[in-house]
Amino acid sequence: MVEMGFSRPSKHSGLFAPGSLPLAMNGRAFLDRGFKKTDYYKNQIKEDERMRTKLFGLLVLLGIFLLGSAGFVMADSPFQGSYKGTFKGNFGGNWKCTVDANGRISDFSIDLAPEARGRGVIDREGNLKVTLSFHGGAMTAVWTANVTKDLIVKNGKTDRGGTFEGRGMRNPASAKSEPSIKVILLGTGTAIPNPQRACASTLIVAGDKRFLIDTGRGFLNNMVKAGIRDVSAVLFTHYHSDHIGEFGELMVLRGLFGAKEPLKVIGPKGAKKVVSAMLEAYSLDNAYRKAHHKDKWYDASEQVRIQEFQSGVVYDDGDIKIRMFEVDHSPAKPAVGYRIDYLGKSVVVSGDTKKVPQMTEMAKGCDILVHEALNLQLVNMSEARLRDHPRLLAMTKEMVEYHTTTMEVAEIARDAGVRNLVLTHLVPSIPVNSKAEQMFIRGMSDIYKGPILVGRDGMVIDTNS
Repeated sequence: MVEMGFSRPSKHSGLFAPGSLPLAMNGRAFLDRGFKKTDYYKNQIKEDERMRTKLFGLLVLLGIFLLGSAGFVMADSPFQGSYKGTFKGNFGGNWKCTVDANGRISDFSIDLAPEARGRGVIDREGNLKVTLSFHGGAMTAVWTANVTKDLIVKNGKTDRGGTFEGRGMRNPASAKSEPSIKVILLGTGTAIPNPQRACASTLIVAGDKRFLIDTGRGFLNNMVKAGIRDVSAVLFTHYHSDHIGEFGELMVLRGLFGAKEPLKVIGPKGAKKVVSAMLEAYSLDNAYRKAHHKDKWYDASEQVRIQEFQSGVVYDDGDIKIRMFEVDHSPAKPAVGYRIDYLGKSVVVSGDTKKVPQMTEMAKGCDILVHEALNLQLVNMSEARLRDHPRLLAMTKEMVEYHTTTMEVAEIARDAGVRNLVLTHLVPSIPVNSKAEQMFIRGMSDIYKGPILVGRDGMVIDTNS
């Protein structure tokens, strides 16, 4: 995965060095020049420090924006490989380049100008952009094209009127020995706020497709941290707020990054009502942005194609098949889970539910079962602290009625013969540390003998690992 970090510069280096800011903003500059240390100048020093902090924050935000505008790309780019081709223009010739696992283009060169070198990026949709530098930067040229899934370079154009074409070859060293599905946990918490855990959201990456299951509050930051700016489809399990709360912000993100196709939305009955209402809630925001950015704000980025299903196959492109199945989260009806199969690999996501026979049936032999979990012992401990709060105590007891306990999850995993068990939507929403996690799964290994992972936001699990 792409990881970004920002470290604050030393106050004695770079932009924030004494004297690097204008004199009126830098109280230390006055003091360094021998002025008396009056209260005025002491206050000036404090103001200086505050200004530096604000500027640093702005620079961080600017950096995030610029990185995002350049296009986040995810590790294991489907376009990784070596490319070569021909170009035409004022002169003709051959070109070549390499694309790494993050979609970064390096060593872009043309044979008629050996000194020229280019770098760029290719995003998940195959949009390629390279800037070529000639004569040590004295002249530049921008090349753009689209690359197909078969690594064919199409519609190549340069900003100097030329055209180019070509194709790629996957690097043998980077070739996958077998297909896999990646599970990225974007939200492992519940409706009760926990700064360490976003609400329910799980991303499934199969081939070049990305399926987002639920859009709970806080997931979007985790999705951006994972280097993802758009998805192939959103699948809802049910319509509790902690599973849908940030859908509107996902649509805004699509608009900011210029999505050109409507978003596919799949869910049980109720999807049309819920999604339409959320889009209506954001309609003024969309209108403001359209008025401000005009044709740069694409209409399609705020559009959806909604399909409602009861159960059965909800997606099938020949390689990837997704099946919806009914679970029991009454009175939240309907509620569903999903099984994703891709070239011999399989993942099941439970959604919210009490223990149901369908879960064992649908999870048979799967590589990864991502299941919600409630630790009854920890909940009972919290109940003891709520004896003086009868309303909250009653609601806590009711909560247990429509979730699956950790021991029941272990039974499902054992009976279904799953290879790996991943716990999410943790009740209670425990701190992110190994001690709490070991307490949460205590006793499960006596029932299920396979690997058990307590989910953390940002965790990536691969069916091949």
